[in-house]
Amino acid sequence: QCGWTSVGSGKAPRGLLQEGGREEGERERQERREGREGRREFERERERERERERERERERERERERERNFYVLMSSCCT
Repeated sequence: QCGWTSVGSGKAPRGLLQEGGREEGERERQERREGREGRREFERERERERERERERERERERERERERNFYVLMSSCCT
């Protein structure tokens, strides 16, 4: 008999449960209010987010490229 069963009786603390329930209900009402329009907006937002991510990725790539060129330059001139 390890102490786990007595500690975890399978019930979440009442506060947590109520908190989660209220949060979820609120979000569902919000989504119903916004409906399909909200979802389309959400899709566009996610698309913009992906675009920004790709942009950052390209930026990092250019940064690495510059560093490589710089190191090549340094090593070739300083040997």
